[in-house]
Amino acid sequence: MTGKIPATKIAKLINEILNYAKIFFDQLDKKGVNDFFQVYQQEHAADGSEVTMKILPKSKRKIFFSEHRQQLFV
Repeated sequence: MTGKIPATKIAKLINEILNYAKIFFDQLDKKGVNDFFQVYQQEHAADGSEVTMKILPKSKRKIFFSEHRQQLFV
């Protein structure tokens, strides 16, 4: 499932996910909302790159991402 992503990048990604989850739930408990999203419903990211919105076919969930900042490991 991880393809050719180096093990160090996977470990870093997992740590960042855990940190994000902690920040997300801390803000949710304290403020009742989360303002940590950087590209949600934005047209441009902080670095000026265009933000793309896609709807996942199976779950119908909207996802927002910056193609310029994403890195594909193949």
